[in-house]
Amino acid sequence: MNYEDTLANAIDALADEETAKAEKMLNQMIEAAKSGLNGTAADAEHYYAWGRGLRLLEEPEQALLRLEQVLGLESEHEGALWEMASIFLHDLDRAEAASEILEKRLLPLRQDEELYQEALDSARFRLRLAKNPPAPPEDAEP
Repeated sequence: MNYEDTLANAIDALADEETAKAEKMLNQMIEAAKSGLNGTAADAEHYYAWGRGLRLLEEPEQALLRLEQVLGLESEHEGALWEMASIFLHDLDRAEAASEILEKRLLPLRQDEELYQEALDSARFRLRLAKNPPAPPEDAEP
């Protein structure tokens, strides 16, 4: 099974509001990833696909577990690090965890990656907002 094609097709189905079709594709992909595990370094790609599928199925905590398994096999797996940072930032509202991955793990891999820097800026902004939320407008009702 080509995981990238399956993920792309599932994303397209979700965009077209074909949720059942997307879920079926993702569940089939996850089963293929599970059955492809064989105790070798190649398992990293199976866990990675499994994690990405779980994220699309809106199971971010389970996705993180699979992505951690990827990093157990390949500590600098850029895709897994990016997915984890994205989950922390967008799905779990844990900007501090996202910031740490971006700053300490992803940017050292590729300093010139603008997307990583933009995500780090977003995480830092969320952290500042959490510490110092803006005051409500004076004309706001209590």
